[in-house]
Amino acid sequence: MQPYDLPLDQLQTYRPALTRKDDFADFWEATKALLDQEPLTYELAPLTHPADGVRLYRLSYRGFGGARIQGYFAVPDKAGAHPGLILYHGYDWCFDGGIHDVVNWALHGYAAFGMLVRGQHSSEDNSWHFS
Repeated sequence: MQPYDLPLDQLQTYRPALTRKDDFADFWEATKALLDQEPLTYELAPLTHPADGVRLYRLSYRGFGGARIQGYFAVPDKAGAHPGLILYHGYDWCFDGGIHDVVNWALHGYAAFGMLVRGQHSSEDNSWHFS
């Protein structure tokens, strides 16, 4: 039986076996140290969109190992601070990169960035350099 098929009382006390490797913390410390070596740079390029009240941009930045990561950034077209969202998706997202999703969030008052995952659409995948 799958764990999610357990009765509620068993789910409330269910504790799966821990599978974290002994070097987990060391791995992430070393990985973050490598990322710290990458200068924080980004580019915003305005895009046109037929929705009124939203500013839409193509946003790109250098990620881990210098890979150029792309995405769409939408913000309400009004002054003031806006709560922010970063939308991460899996490899099954639509090919347009979800422009409509970030625009929809901006129409609801949020600044939203939809990141295109490595190796999809226009984001680079240089992870093979690090394997």
